[in-house]
Amino acid sequence: MTVDLVPVRAPEHRSLSALGWVGEERTLGQNLAVLEDWDARWSLLVGRFLLGYTSAETRSAYRRDLTSWRAFTASLGANPLTAGRGHVDAWTAHLTTTSAASTVARKVSTLAAFYRFLVDEDVLPRTPVRGRRPRATDEPTSTGLTEQEAGRLLDTAETDGVRSAVLIGLLYLLGLRVSEALTARVEDLGYERGYRVLTVVRKGGRRVRLPLPAELAATVDRLVGDRTGGTVIETASGRPMARQAAWKLLRRLGRQSGLQQAATLHPHDLRHAFATAALDAGVPLRDVQDAMGHADPRTTRRYDRSRSRLDRHPGATLATRVAAHRHA
Repeated sequence: MTVDLVPVRAPEHRSLSALGWVGEERTLGQNLAVLEDWDARWSLLVGRFLLGYTSAETRSAYRRDLTSWRAFTASLGANPLTAGRGHVDAWTAHLTTTSAASTVARKVSTLAAFYRFLVDEDVLPRTPVRGRRPRATDEPTSTGLTEQEAGRLLDTAETDGVRSAVLIGLLYLLGLRVSEALTARVEDLGYERGYRVLTVVRKGGRRVRLPLPAELAATVDRLVGDRTGGTVIETASGRPMARQAAWKLLRRLGRQSGLQQAATLHPHDLRHAFATAALDAGVPLRDVQDAMGHADPRTTRRYDRSRSRLDRHPGATLATRVAAHRHA
């Protein structure tokens, strides 16, 4: 089947029922054939692909990945459904300049799964994604923060307002992913064994209860007030905070805190800082792994190796020893 599509800016997802999809009795190709609008066709393709995943967090992440891919191909004037390996390689190279290796690997894996789905559904004859996905390195690409920098950022956030304080607190003091912090709900706050706890949804849909430090718990309760539902972090209009808004807020707070890396600061830097600070404080690696929701301890060890590599690098020692022999 030939799909004639014109690349434009990616639309917001719409329900499949609104696009005329009536179920498995009609093939994906048959449904595409009755849709003339490009936005409707793309939404149908992505929507049908995502139906194969039960986790809302997984679907959300994959949707963002495919939106990123569509926007990139559009910037090149290319059609995402007739793009070749060169386009995928260019996208991969572009991603490596802005994202961690593990993130690049996940995004390319999403793309590979999407195209395999389209091939299986006879929408495309072949996939442009190479069989081997990029390898994630042992070196985290996030910069992390020192405890002093994190302290300044927390103070700045508290001065900025209760919503800022909660966001930075959840990212640094609990080590949450930004998606976990922004989707945390008021209904998932509770008490257990004397702790104020928050249940968050991890990757794969697993729900875990996390204890809030006393100061953060008080700040969260102040932000929530008498609300009984909705996301913990809301905008002034009562809507959930978007990821882009969280990034902008974090970088603004970073600038106000005088952080040298403020221009490139992103939420994972606080998660990285959570891991390294906990390990520096003597928290066992297994406990840090559990707190971060890592299924594989090797993922947590990457942060441990990263901090040790920096602290133990012989460069500073050699510079001090050779100083006595310079400028004589």
